[in-house]
Amino acid sequence: MVSRRGSTRSVHGGESPAGAAAAAALSPCALPAPWRLRLSPVLPAPSWIEWLCLLGGLLLVMQYAWVMDDAFVYFRYVDNALFLKIGLVYNLGEYVEGYTSPLWTLLLLALRATGLGYWTIVRAIGLIAFALFWLSLVVLNRRMSPGAAADGDARARAAGLAPVVALPLCYLASNYGVLANFTSGLETPLVLLAGVVYALFLTNPTSCALQFCLALSPLVRPELAAPLLLCWALAWRTMRRFPRWMTAWIVTLNGAWLGFRIVYYADLLPNTWYLKNVTDWKQGWLYWQDTAGTYWLSPVLLALVAMLAWSWRGAAALRLAPRLLMLAAAATVLLHVVRVGGDHRHFRFLAFPFTLIVAAGSGIAEQFTQSIGVVGARRGRIVATLLSVAALAAAGLQYPPQLSRHPLLGQGEHHIVNKIEDRAIHRYHADLSVSPWSTGAKIDAKPAYRELKRIQGEVHYTGVSTSLWCVALYKDPANRAVHLLGLTDPILARVDMPMDRPSHKLGLQPLALDIAQLMRRYHVGGPPSTGLYEQAVQDATAPLWMVYNLDKIHVIERKEYNRHRLGENLRLALTGVGRLEVR
Repeated sequence: MVSRRGSTRSVHGGESPAGAAAAAALSPCALPAPWRLRLSPVLPAPSWIEWLCLLGGLLLVMQYAWVMDDAFVYFRYVDNALFLKIGLVYNLGEYVEGYTSPLWTLLLLALRATGLGYWTIVRAIGLIAFALFWLSLVVLNRRMSPGAAADGDARARAAGLAPVVALPLCYLASNYGVLANFTSGLETPLVLLAGVVYALFLTNPTSCALQFCLALSPLVRPELAAPLLLCWALAWRTMRRFPRWMTAWIVTLNGAWLGFRIVYYADLLPNTWYLKNVTDWKQGWLYWQDTAGTYWLSPVLLALVAMLAWSWRGAAALRLAPRLLMLAAAATVLLHVVRVGGDHRHFRFLAFPFTLIVAAGSGIAEQFTQSIGVVGARRGRIVATLLSVAALAAAGLQYPPQLSRHPLLGQGEHHIVNKIEDRAIHRYHADLSVSPWSTGAKIDAKPAYRELKRIQGEVHYTGVSTSLWCVALYKDPANRAVHLLGLTDPILARVDMPMDRPSHKLGLQPLALDIAQLMRRYHVGGPPSTGLYEQAVQDATAPLWMVYNLDKIHVIERKEYNRHRLGENLRLALTGVGRLEVR
């Protein structure tokens, strides 16, 4: 552990270079000044198996690199802001927060402004995020290991300490579900990284740097506010005083975006929250089984529990408290994912809880090898190697049931299982397929956006495009876009419609076409405004579902076409709309 004055101690008492290096990896919040946030330069020297995980993981991140269709929602928002100068909107004049992750959006904005292509950005973030993910797991494993040397196997042999096994790292660094989600163009690399950052925090709740990182997590995905609240309470208890700096960062960072959301979008939550906030426990359980069963998570956890029981020397000695807290933090998000029915894409929504659950097993294998007396000797290295290889194989050889063969063997057949797909549907789609080693110009529409701005000056739309595929709408900046599944439309997002499969309400498609038809009739050539649906009702051209819900639609219109006035928008944001009924 790390004391509040920055001194280092081994977990079992007594000073040691190993404990000092591991515990000092993230400095504590000994002084209150916010500018003292920094990572200590003292980091554990990785063992050979950890270096192998880094090299192999980076290669596999590149090999599995892909772009999910939903990422093009982000891309259209960013390019509209940077190249068309019409603001952070999906369509000109429509103020709807159709993206889930504000932090991911801001990161894309910053990197895109440098002139980089999206394929370069996606792969670069994926590689950097995995390297940080790897480093965090190395540090975590040292913190949770009772006697493993911080400087790798050589010093472990010299000091007679347990050899480094790094079982969670080996398991995660070869896992197809984990590695494939370091790209995709969505916020999943930040979610995966958040999982190990939360684990590190739970071993050192007084760290200023980790408190700051946790404060950012609700901006990665809204559901991460639940584990943040748990960790905030833990920091208060651990520090024995109100965590003023952590509280200040939480309020400032998240309050700033909430203020922006109210002033700019006149709402309290992103559009995707209204669209996907359903309850389907049965489908959610199938989604969990799809991931846990694929990567043998239950046998792996049982093996860790057996090692823990064998090595039992008391809860404090085995760092039982932070392990249980990691499981509790993971459960807060896992319950949310299961409640909403999971996702249509294998593993994606489980990135945070899956990572945190596995990270809770850090250091157990090292404790086990020490308890059976295989430390420092050749036998210890053999046992450590066998455990590491077993963890690598347990995850690395597995692949989702949706695929007919392992992704490393190339394109195989794909089948939807329990309404869940794999990334292969997007990876090999004609408009999305791009080599991991290419420039990715095929998926980048920057020239089209720049040309539209050059020709029109003041952008205006000449028509309305509709599609199920976000990539098609992204590549058509000259037309107003209506996504047929309601990702970016506030009216469709609030329709009471059952999910045909996770995150997909196929019944919204005819309603989306109705909206597109009205826009073509009344608003081609100019930005839409309030009154569109009321005019259609008066002209008897509106479908019946619009007539029945006209009062609710009018409130949604005022939000969508708001005038960015704080008082007015605050009232709109606090005005509940409820679900639109379709008869």
